[in-house]
Amino acid sequence: MRKTVEVKIVFCWISIGLLVLLIYLVSSYFLYDFLPYSIRGPVISGMATIVVAVTGVGFAVWQLERQAQNIIRGNRFTETTKRKQEIYKEILSACSAANQAQSDFGSYITSFEFDLRIAQTMASIGQRPSQPRARIEEFVSRNSTLTDATVKLMGTIEQWEIIDLRMNVFRIAFSSALHELSDEFSEYLKVVLGVMPKNAAQSNASPSSLNSAPVPWHLPPAEIVEEAITRARSLSDKALNLGSYISDFQVEMQNLLLADLFNSKIPPRKPIDPSLKVITLDCHDELKEFFETKSAWGRSKAAAETRAKDNLQGSA
Repeated sequence: MRKTVEVKIVFCWISIGLLVLLIYLVSSYFLYDFLPYSIRGPVISGMATIVVAVTGVGFAVWQLERQAQNIIRGNRFTETTKRKQEIYKEILSACSAANQAQSDFGSYITSFEFDLRIAQTMASIGQRPSQPRARIEEFVSRNSTLTDATVKLMGTIEQWEIIDLRMNVFRIAFSSALHELSDEFSEYLKVVLGVMPKNAAQSNASPSSLNSAPVPWHLPPAEIVEEAITRARSLSDKALNLGSYISDFQVEMQNLLLADLFNSKIPPRKPIDPSLKVITLDCHDELKEFFETKSAWGRSKAAAETRAKDNLQGSA
């Protein structure tokens, strides 16, 4: 658009210059013989000066127009870059909170698994098993924190989806990962309720006193411990999968918002297991179809929509 305007301006001034030149040549041709000899030189010189002046003014105006357009483009680029950085900071803050929640949740599971192994080892050599440091209340709280942080991140994506409409693939991916995490958490909780220590129920107790006064704990049978550990590893995998999606989102946002500033791009994640999904904007359509048709979340969503339609038809 700007180039078209510039071309029109240049063409306009060239036309004016050619017109003045044409007038000059015609006037010189017809008036030359009629002008007194004494003023022929000054008249012809004056007309030539006019042609040069008009042409110079036209060129100066064109150059000033170009400079003005360059200043406007520079200011716009500066403001756009500044706004992109502000948006990325907001996105980074939401990603950091979700990453921290995922890390805290995963480390809690791993720590509990380690403590169970230590307790089994101590029991096998005839010593009294040490009580795991984990508490069921804290475990449930960390799961809630992870869910809340991920939902907040999804809200941030929705807020800035205007940047690139393909960003909705991350909301879909997070929804799918949270669905799988929730299902696995429910199954794990059924097992771990009888394995993980609990805090004593004291209505007026402070959090510190609760941590120091747990319900007496006894090492469960080996088969229950093994089931808890197996479920713990599966739950950890679901949490790690969610964390990978968060990392993918952060990489894509860096490339989308900061690539022009630093003139470089971060390559996408390459998992060792090819069955694991890597979320990228370029594969938006393929990933959206997968999550909506082949994931547990997608099947659950489709079933819910079918039930809703049946209920509407039944009420009608």
